[in-house]
Amino acid sequence: MGNKNNMVKGLRWVRWHCNECKKVLTFELTKEFKEDFFKAAGDFFPYPVIVAHENHYTIIHLDKQFQDRGSITSKIFVDLNKMN
Repeated sequence: MGNKNNMVKGLRWVRWHCNECKKVLTFELTKEFKEDFFKAAGDFFPYPVIVAHENHYTIIHLDKQFQDRGSITSKIFVDLNKMN
């Protein structure tokens, strides 16, 4: 097995099964996403990423190698900026 840096650099997609819509979904791990992810996560892993799709949201907890370490789905989104 190669070193972790090579594994992370070579990974191109995050893939998960959504229990709400019963689909396998993916998004591309762009260079910009990876940079933003590590900047936001700091030393906190797995780090949650919120993905909006269809009429609901999935919160995916990603580890340092961008592997799904658990996800939940919700149809409710509260935007406090619009409420105040």
